[in-house]
Amino acid sequence: MTNQGGFDLRAHELLNKTIAFAALLAPDGTVRDVSENALTAAGVSLSDVQHLPFWRGYWFSHDGKLQERIRRSIAAAAAGETTRFDFSARLANDERLHVDFQIVPVQDAEGSIVELLASGSDITEREQTKARLELALRDSDHRIKNIFSTVRALARMTKHHSPPEQALDNFLGRFEALASAHRVLSSADRSGHTTFETLVRAVLKPYVQEDAERSFSISGSPRLLLRDRAKLLALCLHELTTNAVKYGALSSVGGKITVSLSDFDAEGRVSFSWYEEFDTPVLPSSRTGFGTKFLEMSFQDIFGTNPQLELAPDRLTLTVLGAPAQLYERENDYEHQDRASSCHDHRG
Repeated sequence: MTNQGGFDLRAHELLNKTIAFAALLAPDGTVRDVSENALTAAGVSLSDVQHLPFWRGYWFSHDGKLQERIRRSIAAAAAGETTRFDFSARLANDERLHVDFQIVPVQDAEGSIVELLASGSDITEREQTKARLELALRDSDHRIKNIFSTVRALARMTKHHSPPEQALDNFLGRFEALASAHRVLSSADRSGHTTFETLVRAVLKPYVQEDAERSFSISGSPRLLLRDRAKLLALCLHELTTNAVKYGALSSVGGKITVSLSDFDAEGRVSFSWYEEFDTPVLPSSRTGFGTKFLEMSFQDIFGTNPQLELAPDRLTLTVLGAPAQLYERENDYEHQDRASSCHDHRG
């Protein structure tokens, strides 16, 4: 059904019922009709675009190369070829919409091309999902490379500083500390982050029996640690724990361990403390091993300042106070009631 001006009302109704943005064009690319949703999205009326070259429409006016591509696709469709590609269309208020576009020739009963049908579907959500996936893959690749680098560095340092007969066991212990941190980070409510208390308990678990938990006191902010900082802290905690197993409060000497990590104070500083109180006096050692050097380098990296280590016959104290640039997840500047209990000392 066509009126005196050659406007096909039935085709117009069909265009307006389609979900996709659609336009009917003459074989030379001039606009005959456009669906209402396409006009509304661009903030234009049919009279603004009708009888004009389609490629000059508002949807393509932000990109000269896109206009030329639309023009070429119209020429190809007029020659009987279907063209399909994605592009970013311009909408009202200069917004953008990702569109899956195609233009196809329409033939009459004799096979002559009498019209072209251009249509576009909104694929913004698909493109956003694709972008998130690509970002996740890049992030995963980066993290895997970091893990390999960390393991390689641990192996080299362990080989250099450990006696040959102990090197493998020392390396496996450090590797397990790293693996424990990874398990905690992977299973956290917010993947990639964990609290200090959860991290400490994961590192200590292989060395402490459940009935011996009274020998520990753990306190820390309920805020979430950043992934890389958490892994480095886990390795530091492992070194301190294995030292306690060999010589300190977790050895035959006996005693109690208090470990804490504060939130930022008014001056933007954070403090870490590891305190061992011995039941039996211990003779101080003058030897500086791999663990001590590793702790010095690691805490310097995290806090920007060197740790202070004091060893007396009845105690060992390691403290560090600094202003770390990256430690806690910035999006978690809150106090969650479910985590608030982890701020106090945990004693059996």
